[in-house]
Amino acid sequence: MRQGIFCRNIMFGSSITKTMKIRLTLLICLFSLLYLPVNSTENGKLLVLEDVTIIDGLGNLPQPSSCIFIKEGKIIRICKKDDFKIPKNAQVINLHDKYVIPGLVEMHTHMFNEEVCKTMLAFGITTVRIPAASPKESTGMRSKTASGEVIGPRILTAGDLIDGRESSTGYSLIVKTEEEIRETVRQQAKTGIDYIKLYSSLEPVLVKAAIDEAHSLGLKVIGHLGKTSWTFAANAGIDSLCHSAMSGPIWELIPVEKRDKFLKLSCPIKGFNPNLFMEWGETFNIDGPEMKELTRALVDNKVVVDPTLVMMEAMIWGDDSNYKEILEPDFAPENIAKGWRKENLHLYTSWWSEEAFVSAKKLFPTFSKIVKRLYDGGVLITAGTDAGNPWITPGVSLHREFELLNNAGIPALEVIMIATYNGAKALDISDEVGSIEVGKQADLVILNSNPVENIKNTRKIESILKNGKLYKPSVLLSNKSN
Repeated sequence: MRQGIFCRNIMFGSSITKTMKIRLTLLICLFSLLYLPVNSTENGKLLVLEDVTIIDGLGNLPQPSSCIFIKEGKIIRICKKDDFKIPKNAQVINLHDKYVIPGLVEMHTHMFNEEVCKTMLAFGITTVRIPAASPKESTGMRSKTASGEVIGPRILTAGDLIDGRESSTGYSLIVKTEEEIRETVRQQAKTGIDYIKLYSSLEPVLVKAAIDEAHSLGLKVIGHLGKTSWTFAANAGIDSLCHSAMSGPIWELIPVEKRDKFLKLSCPIKGFNPNLFMEWGETFNIDGPEMKELTRALVDNKVVVDPTLVMMEAMIWGDDSNYKEILEPDFAPENIAKGWRKENLHLYTSWWSEEAFVSAKKLFPTFSKIVKRLYDGGVLITAGTDAGNPWITPGVSLHREFELLNNAGIPALEVIMIATYNGAKALDISDEVGSIEVGKQADLVILNSNPVENIKNTRKIESILKNGKLYKPSVLLSNKSN
């Protein structure tokens, strides 16, 4: 009901007393106030998404024939199509036979220039976490997307990698003592980052010191760990862990008396030996006490896990130049795509033996089962890709990650929750985004087909809303030949 219509239609007859007029007028005004948030256009035009099927990101069944009322970038009302009269002054988008999900959360990207930000938004990504980057560059882009100077997702970022003396990267901040790592954390905090990132060659004592120092400064800690086990890190209070296969915990998931050898299966530890895959597969028991201990430690300490199955898949199929076409390199910046196309082999695995590739491919379903076991055990799983590494195309790769999570046995409806609400929860912003609820920011993705029936339908994007502003993928990708 439009504000003021009811007032204009009331005729006060001469038989109505003055007192009755006053009471009736007050009642009418009070009634109108109940609808003020929906009908008021004082601070911006009301947008209504009409007759759409809502998939709310919370794991609830799809809600057909729904309407979402958006004002000033916020969701102010959700109702069934015929339960509320849409104001005449509203902007209405009819979405019959369309679906809407919350904006996607990409938990692991290292690519974030202006072009990439537009590409990610075109693929429905409205929030990203950068788990390691130059603080000046990443916080700068964080400010630009927040102000609207650059069109793209909301950014939360870690700073430089912090690693031990045996670092294999060549660009990490190297520490050797507890005091050095504490001071490094303090210096990183001064740059204005949101997270601290710890890397693979750090010993347990240094990991614990970094976690304690970061927490004392109000910063959470992300780990891509190798020499330090996930179980130790979880019990030490780490907040988030990345990679669930050979760049993650697999070496610690076998009996302790056989564990030392398999530390060489932790990538990118110096001396990484992919020829151990076959023996690892013969030794690993998914029902063993090591898997149970790890799951319990992650759950008890509320540790978030970002599996990046797509990154593992790209490395393991790195001997197949046709594989990279699955990830559609042309959506990457042109200079990067050209570089990928020149290489027939994945940069990180080009030196593997044929035996290593064969064994790793056979084990990929096992790596997926580990993720499913963690998920079933109550671990908060999120979706990320490690974009910025070879063949991991921004945007495209996140949707491939959804497919791999679904292939691992996680139902599509729950994969959508992983991709939206779980990410927001992990980033401590679930009161703002991550689900379709009244009061939340209008970060939404409108789809042409039902993603619950087929998770690949998350790619069939009609449009994206970021802070209530509508974007078309074709416009965002107008600089792409495809």
